[in-house]
Amino acid sequence: SAPQVGANVQRMARIADALQHAETDLKDTLKLGAVAQWHEQQCIRTLSKSLARQRDKDEISEEQKAAAKEMQARRAQQIKELYDYEMAQYERELASKGLVVYRQG
Repeated sequence: SAPQVGANVQRMARIADALQHAETDLKDTLKLGAVAQWHEQQCIRTLSKSLARQRDKDEISEEQKAAAKEMQARRAQQIKELYDYEMAQYERELASKGLVVYRQG
């Protein structure tokens, strides 16, 4: 069969859409984190002074660091899976035309 016109453009558009979706998810998560931090800070202000405030602030900071690290790991894994899938699809398309991807090493 004839090669599909614009297949590479469509593939890159899918990759761009997936990356945009991941970026939107990350932004939404960061916004939620900021809102949660603001609410936590409001609660901290209403509690007893320095000891409770410092303890809660430290816990919030640790939770935010852990959440950010987890989000980065998830996003990296999703992007890797997307590129692996797209590369496999590209190799299948080439194979259907009797072509292969040359890899050194």
